[in-house]
Amino acid sequence: MSFFSNILSYPAFIFFQITWLIHSLRRPLLLVSALCILTNPHAAIRKLKLFQVSFLYLALCKDKKWKVPSTDPASFFPKELGGTAPSNSSSHEYREKTLILIRHGESTWNDTFNAGDRSKLLFVAFFVPNLLYAILMEVYYFVSGKDSDSWFFDSPLSAKGVGQGEGLRRFLKKERMRLGVGARSNATTGEEKAVRLLLAAGEESNPTSQVVSSNLRRAISTAAIGLADRFAATSAKSDDDGILLIPSLQEISRNPDALTILPPEGKSR
Repeated sequence: MSFFSNILSYPAFIFFQITWLIHSLRRPLLLVSALCILTNPHAAIRKLKLFQVSFLYLALCKDKKWKVPSTDPASFFPKELGGTAPSNSSSHEYREKTLILIRHGESTWNDTFNAGDRSKLLFVAFFVPNLLYAILMEVYYFVSGKDSDSWFFDSPLSAKGVGQGEGLRRFLKKERMRLGVGARSNATTGEEKAVRLLLAAGEESNPTSQVVSSNLRRAISTAAIGLADRFAATSAKSDDDGILLIPSLQEISRNPDALTILPPEGKSR
């Protein structure tokens, strides 16, 4: 009985420790925050605005609340494209495009709030310490003047997410060597075509494919890391290849990690 009592008392114990820590550090944190505001007011104000937007977005966001349209979307597309509208092939010409989707790596938000492939028991047991660590990282970003960084807002890749991006890069490099996809390769299978398109193999000077991403940092970073070999090869022969940011690809969510930290008309760096 005492064993289960100890397990049930664990969350209360952790909560008490966190409350005591915050109470003990409140004066030093307030002093450091005041110094940050005085020494770098621009960065401090921008960071405070991110905090404000995050809380307001969590409380008032309605992005995932909408009415289901009464009109069937299939009615807008002709039958040859899988829709129900009458065919009008005589006045329209359709071109086929290949679309390859890459899931972004684990983000810091995922690391804090989602179990992922971790044991649910371990995730629950370490949730509070992980949350405390995330909050301390936000405090660090604030006191160090890192106004363009955040653990929660437009969450970047976690260490595991960076590793996943590097894993994609190694996989593509290995597959290219295995399949022999290169300048003289006649790719026939779907896998070969995908590798060739992702790496712009054989067309480095004039890529026929385009890498696109949402304007969220985790998506941009995944593309930059996973397709680094492609950009290294194309940049040596052409300046036209890069990551095209499309805001309409931005994730729809009630969480602030789905908000972009890039300023209007800003550029990723």
